[in-house]
Amino acid sequence: MPRRPDEFDRLFEDVYHNAYPNPERVGCPGRDTLLRLASKELPISHPTREHIARCSPCFQEFREIQREMKARRRRGKILATAAGIVIACGTGIMLTQLHFQESVIARWDLQSASPSRDFNDYQQPVHLEAPAKRGTIAVTLPLGSEPGEYEVEVRHDRNGGAIKDLKSTATLSTQGKTVLKIPADFSELPVGDYVVAFRRDQQAWHFARLHVD
Repeated sequence: MPRRPDEFDRLFEDVYHNAYPNPERVGCPGRDTLLRLASKELPISHPTREHIARCSPCFQEFREIQREMKARRRRGKILATAAGIVIACGTGIMLTQLHFQESVIARWDLQSASPSRDFNDYQQPVHLEAPAKRGTIAVTLPLGSEPGEYEVEVRHDRNGGAIKDLKSTATLSTQGKTVLKIPADFSELPVGDYVVAFRRDQQAWHFARLHVD
């Protein structure tokens, strides 16, 4: 059976390991030069290559350096592949989150209400609607509302506990409106009527009716 190329390589290397002993390391160029030769910093015509061909210890050291460099390149490729997968997964998660945050599922306009009175104190109480979906709810707060952190709760009734406990930061738009963008997930809420409660900085709660469909 004919020998395979890798078998010839091993046979050649075994011969060279012992063919030219040089226990005193006479004329050996040193590891730094061998490293430069293995990394191809030195030309193929460099005298070190001729020395390696007639010095088994240098040949052994040179081959060991080549194996180490090959192993490092292999590890580098594996790490680069792993990093690419991590980046791809991270990008996918970020895009999913961005889509979730930017997908406006409802717009609640509370400008006609007063920030100092309950939304339901008017002859026509505020009625809000939202689909049973995930996404962002864009809220235009009553005129005069201050920017800052707001708590938003969805309840079965005014005195009940929070079914959904949401928080977001209100900012001033270029039109001077106080806008609150709330990331919300109503996908598991049964269709029906609820109460939504708003407040800022531990102030009194303001309530509005909410219908989820």
